[in-house]
Amino acid sequence: ELLAFGGGFAFLMSPVLTPNSTSCIAREFLGWVRPALPEAARRLARRYRQRDTLDLGCVIVVVPGQRAGRRLLELLAFLAEDEGLLFTPPQVVTEGLLPELLYPPKKPFASDLVQDLTWAQVLRDLPAQMRHNIVPQPPADGDTRRWSELGQVLRRLHRELAADGLDFAAVLKSAPKLAHFNETQRWQALTELQRRYHVLLDAQELWDKQTARLKAIEFREIETDKDIVLLGTVDLNDSLRQMLDQVADRVTAYVVAPESLADHFDAKGCLVSECWRRAAMPFKDDQIVQVEGPAEQADAVAFWLAGVAARRRKDEVAIGVPDEALVPQLQRQLKQLGVAARWVEGVRLADTAPYRLLAAAVEFAGSRRYDDLAALVRHPDLEEWLNPRAAQRLFDPGAAKDRNNVPGAGSLPAQLDRFYSARLPSRMAARDVDKEAVAWPDLAAALARIEAWLAEAAASRPLRDWGDCFRSLLGAIYDRRILELENHGDEVIGWTIKTILAACAQLGSLPAALDTAALAAADAFHLALKPIATETLPPPADPDAV
Repeated sequence: ELLAFGGGFAFLMSPVLTPNSTSCIAREFLGWVRPALPEAARRLARRYRQRDTLDLGCVIVVVPGQRAGRRLLELLAFLAEDEGLLFTPPQVVTEGLLPELLYPPKKPFASDLVQDLTWAQVLRDLPAQMRHNIVPQPPADGDTRRWSELGQVLRRLHRELAADGLDFAAVLKSAPKLAHFNETQRWQALTELQRRYHVLLDAQELWDKQTARLKAIEFREIETDKDIVLLGTVDLNDSLRQMLDQVADRVTAYVVAPESLADHFDAKGCLVSECWRRAAMPFKDDQIVQVEGPAEQADAVAFWLAGVAARRRKDEVAIGVPDEALVPQLQRQLKQLGVAARWVEGVRLADTAPYRLLAAAVEFAGSRRYDDLAALVRHPDLEEWLNPRAAQRLFDPGAAKDRNNVPGAGSLPAQLDRFYSARLPSRMAARDVDKEAVAWPDLAAALARIEAWLAEAAASRPLRDWGDCFRSLLGAIYDRRILELENHGDEVIGWTIKTILAACAQLGSLPAALDTAALAAADAFHLALKPIATETLPPPADPDAV
């Protein structure tokens, strides 16, 4: 097999560990007659029911995604309620969380951020000539953000290889088998870098999770006293496969296909790629509709839904969208037709009000640029905090006229824009705004309050100290806000703040030996909170939605 990596690396994959070639993992084929999750729930209930109890406390169910896991638990609970059974739920996890349930960790695991900092530090400390073989043009010594980004690249490479039972030394050993391979010096340097990475982590009494898994497999430490059910996990990586081989007698794979396709799946229920490459798709011409663009696609979907409405409930319909950009158009079209639609990706953390407020605040704290301030004062939560009683007045030109007899003094963003157009300042500061100017009467006071709010964020400090600062910035704006969690909008705010605070709490535990540079607020935000920006909160359950 051939694996290509970003910088032109190419090498033969030669597993460090030889997987057990024999496997007694049981396979059960769920078929295509019923939806997979209800069928899986039915089979679990049939297997583990004892008189008036349904005890799945001794079961780990492995699912491809969290949404499938939540739905499976719902279905099991409904089934137990209908049958009047005392229900103990299983432990439902995704593939990435299963390994740590199968071996005893000997040390605390290093977080992703700690790993990034560790990779960055050992790369920076590598002898110059050896480092040149990895990064010909390294960042400046003081560019902590760029060094950390290189650490992220190395962490991802390390993780990708470890998932297939490889380390950098294995690549160095096997790569020369490739014709025209000329990366020997680079992989020699990477092998030494990886050794130093483990030494530095060990000095902090921390463990690298990927390496811990490989060592647990090598020393045959994989064990469990629970039954493991693999539900629709069709693409397990090699290291997890080797773990499952060591507890194969406790594993059952639920395959979402009829038994007539048994040869299309391997012993662990994963896809046999070659069989699926040859598979014929039994589509008829009238099942394929060609249209011009997004609007026409939405029309075609609406037309199709009308055709199936008489024989399908809404919860029996799923619309697959290969391009997220199509979702808003599709939702608008369906709403016009009175069809409720539920976008399963939900709300991204990066799109929430508290995250956007904090992102804008740290940028302005360091730059004091007009563009950053303009984004900040246009945030509705900040505007409410600046002057809650005058919030409506600031966005009401009529009210401003009545108070100041100044036509169009208007909103704070409008005043800011007028000040910038008149003065074109390089940096925005309250002391430079004349307080009596009739064109921007509220700007000086508002800017002074923003500067006081951001005073702590204007300094530089180690990354581990920024968690308290970020908490303080959010607390000033949201600490008196009362949330009704039954309301989805308030639920989003609550979830966002809890997620950010959890990330901030991790900063306080960063080892001092790995956190030596003083960072500006924007750099600290980029390192600590940018990685969680893609986390999502699923939308509320809606059985009447497509």
